[in-house]
Amino acid sequence: MADSHLYSLLADVVDAGIYGVNVSVRTPDRNVEHFAAGVADAETRRPMAPNSYLRIASVTKLFTATAVLQLVIAGRLGLETPAAQFLPAEFTAALDGVSIRQLLNHTSGLSEPELLLFPSIRRGSLESVIHHAGRTLEPLALARLGLENPPLFPPGNQYWYSNTNYHLLGLVLESVTGRTAYDVIASEVLAPAGLASTYFPRGKPACPIHRVPDMTACTSWKIPPRKSPHTTCPSSIRQELWSPLPAT
Repeated sequence: MADSHLYSLLADVVDAGIYGVNVSVRTPDRNVEHFAAGVADAETRRPMAPNSYLRIASVTKLFTATAVLQLVIAGRLGLETPAAQFLPAEFTAALDGVSIRQLLNHTSGLSEPELLLFPSIRRGSLESVIHHAGRTLEPLALARLGLENPPLFPPGNQYWYSNTNYHLLGLVLESVTGRTAYDVIASEVLAPAGLASTYFPRGKPACPIHRVPDMTACTSWKIPPRKSPHTTCPSSIRQELWSPLPAT
């Protein structure tokens, strides 16, 4: 990838209203370069560095799915088991016919709560996302929001990506194990994989600064910090909302 093209993409991300971004580029000859743009702290305007900690948003779904499948392998639940079996009784009617498999592969037909929380997304703006950036909602509350609307289609009939599926899977993990989803994923997925620099913030006000040992020597290019975020999202950007269990 030509550097000029990469710089343009990074500028698009920052101009879209994202405060900071990291990118690593690996070439066929195994050369790796790391780049950073924007700021790591909105208040102090501390510049983003290539080894700064970032929330990984929906990549957390991979860890959640892995933890669920480990329980399937252990025989503690089945892929075709009704999801409602492990969830609060208030969800039973809304989850009629929905299996664990359908939550995992986004074929449940369940609606998306983020469009209710961030209505500006419908008009291609990040305004409501930025305005509510510091708001905290527990997975159970997010699941309730996702189930407020009727399903988009009968379970198993179509594919529709919805965070509600993984809000519910996090609750399933807790129901089956008797532990928090955070603890299950940290001990059963992150630790065995050696992901020592990946963790759940769990309400921490800020991430550690520059603690990734294998990225201390990096090539970086920084976009000057913005005075204020823009709220119009260019067509080249596809904004992905975070999952309810944000690993960092």
